[in-house]
Amino acid sequence: MKEFSNYWNAISFAFIKYGKLTRKMKDIPYVIHPIRITTILHAAGFNEFDHEDLLIAALCHDILEDTETQLKEIEDDFGKNVGEIVVELTKPKGTKGRKKDEWLEKFVNSSK
Repeated sequence: MKEFSNYWNAISFAFIKYGKLTRKMKDIPYVIHPIRITTILHAAGFNEFDHEDLLIAALCHDILEDTETQLKEIEDDFGKNVGEIVVELTKPKGTKGRKKDEWLEKFVNSSK
């Protein structure tokens, strides 16, 4: 039976890295957002057996944008594939207007 240690380690990693960050509503810890994303993915049929890298990347998807964490740390802890997915999900700085549209276009055409 496959172990899920990387997935559970990613949950812990997310709690540590997002730390005391909060959502726009200041009383909600930011880590709730990526956990909700993984809940949605689970409901859509993604699971730790077949989609562990995707679920880990979902947990880490805002870490590069919102914390001082470097890509190398994510790749060292969870592998290059997870790192690549996180990069694809990371919005460039200043994603207003045209830049956001470019990011969305890149995202739509990224790996599936």
